[in-house]
Amino acid sequence: MNSRALIRRWHSPALFALIGLCFLLPFGTVSCNGAETTFTGAQLATWSVPEGGPVEGRQLGDRVEDETSPQAAATLAIAALGLLIGVLGLPRGEGWCAAAGIVTTLLMLQGIDLFGADVTIHTGYSLTLLLFVWAAVLHCLRRLARRRQRSTRAQPPRTATAEGSSPVRKRDPYWASRL
Repeated sequence: MNSRALIRRWHSPALFALIGLCFLLPFGTVSCNGAETTFTGAQLATWSVPEGGPVEGRQLGDRVEDETSPQAAATLAIAALGLLIGVLGLPRGEGWCAAAGIVTTLLMLQGIDLFGADVTIHTGYSLTLLLFVWAAVLHCLRRLARRRQRSTRAQPPRTATAEGSSPVRKRDPYWASRL
């Protein structure tokens, strides 16, 4: 296997593995009414965001978890599924994982903004979104290359047929002169 084929084979699984590793980085800081909490993607996905202080009778970390932890867990699960599909070399599914990952990553941010808190995005979130977008672009480029390859393949020559007769044989001199 040459280096180009090796890169083509492992590029997508490596992207999904990197997305999973991004969950170990800081994802964001949320502050509201003097309370503040900073969390990683793993803390968000496992419903273990630091408390950060009370906001309207509830801890800020609990509010962040309620609004965004389901999306973070889904995003992490999608990254794991994309990694599994890539490692197994399955022909389909990586593009859908990339698209679903983009959607759930964007929904995480929307969930935090719903209750009017100040949100600062950190490296983990930005890299997660960027890598999902890269995986989607990679999938689209692969599909375009496959379509181009299929369309440029030599198609068998068409043979003329008269109504009700069998296809013309290439060696038949009568029909060959008229084609």
